[in-house]
Amino acid sequence: MIVALVNSDLAPFANPPIRVGLADRFLFRNIHIYSRVINSQRAMPPLHWPAVLAGVALSVVLGLVSAVLLPPIPAAVASFFGVMVSGLLAGKLAYAGRAYHGALVGAGFVICEALGIVPGGGYFSDPLKDSAAVIASDALMIAAAAFGGWCSRLWSSSDKGRGR
Repeated sequence: MIVALVNSDLAPFANPPIRVGLADRFLFRNIHIYSRVINSQRAMPPLHWPAVLAGVALSVVLGLVSAVLLPPIPAAVASFFGVMVSGLLAGKLAYAGRAYHGALVGAGFVICEALGIVPGGGYFSDPLKDSAAVIASDALMIAAAAFGGWCSRLWSSSDKGRGR
């Protein structure tokens, strides 16, 4: 004997759907608004090249001074904080996209390091480990500069009359 169940007949072990509470009433009501916000694309902030160039120049000067005056490990730490301060400067001089300008300062410093303008240290004798260390330190430099640019928005600029 074959028994067919109809969808309207509940099996004896099935429970009716349980209501979660207020969440099922309010959670997904405006989902179309959020999806429009997520799908919308913003334009890139305008680049203020003098801010980026000033930040790169400051980071190169601080990197050179720290390499000349300090031993290798403190020079690397000073260079790291110098790049962060340079990103802060670029963020203060930029009108919008402060972390973006800071990241460009970090990228400019990394390029100067790759070109040999700023001394960069070899970390390991093994080429694979050295390449990984250089990539990691470059990523940290860019992140530090971007963080410095982001922190520039926290610094009051009421003395400049811009109202930011």
